[in-house]
Amino acid sequence: MAKYIGFGETVEGAATDLCSRKWVQKGPKKHPDTNKTMFLYVGDRNTSVEVTKAIGEPEDEELKAKTAHFHRNVGDTLQADSISVFIDSRRGINFITKEGVSGRHGANLASTNTQTIATIKTPLAIFMKALSYTPVKQLDEHKGENPDKK
Repeated sequence: MAKYIGFGETVEGAATDLCSRKWVQKGPKKHPDTNKTMFLYVGDRNTSVEVTKAIGEPEDEELKAKTAHFHRNVGDTLQADSISVFIDSRRGINFITKEGVSGRHGANLASTNTQTIATIKTPLAIFMKALSYTPVKQLDEHKGENPDKK
């Protein structure tokens, strides 16, 4: 049970809880590591994803090597400004809007019951100095790793 805040950190779970002030639906896309077609959402503005049901490692050795950096334990949480979420679903999911979730602002909440893979696109600004990022320089280095552009 850990909280991850760094760029590129990834969690995978059989079920997850999603929370963001704004979700953007991108439609079906292939996940860059698993090469599996999944439904992509991008959470924008204070997004978090928590694994509520663990998923085992894949049996395929090649896939196991590609996804070795994924965090798969119950309670593993991503917290960032923007997170890409791939959901193994043929249809989209429904979000419930609740006001006052963060004290002042509302949020859109959802829970998934299928395989979900989430990756941090943009860390929260308050953690940038702690993560040793300069304002623009080091984030530009990661632009090529953005799963939305594939």
